[in-house]
Amino acid sequence: KTWIGDSKPFTDIKHYILILKRENGVTWLDNFGETDDEKK
Repeated sequence: KTWIGDSKPFTDIKHYILILKRENGVTWLDNFGETDDEKK
């Protein structure tokens, strides 16, 4: 289980990627996903 936003330890370390795009001065969350060390 991965806990986000509190002090509980991670039992599975996951790396997250956020893809943001700017349009007309506004930043949109374009994509949210999971990645791992092999994809760096």
